[in-house]
Amino acid sequence: MEYSWFSSDSTAYLNARKSSYQRKLYLDNGYRIDAPSHMSVKEIIKDSLSFLYSLETYIPFQLTAKEVV
Repeated sequence: MEYSWFSSDSTAYLNARKSSYQRKLYLDNGYRIDAPSHMSVKEIIKDSLSFLYSLETYIPFQLTAKEVV
């Protein structure tokens, strides 16, 4: 709470290369479904990255901890 920024990261986009059970695509609502069999692991990772990137939002200001409480 000391700093006025937030950061997080995810390795979720790499799940498709971990096992065949992880070959999933994200829907717009965040649910994951089985990827079509014709998609390569690389294509699934690309799709996952696109989805996760779409969740990023630029906020020109950020509330401090005092303002949140």
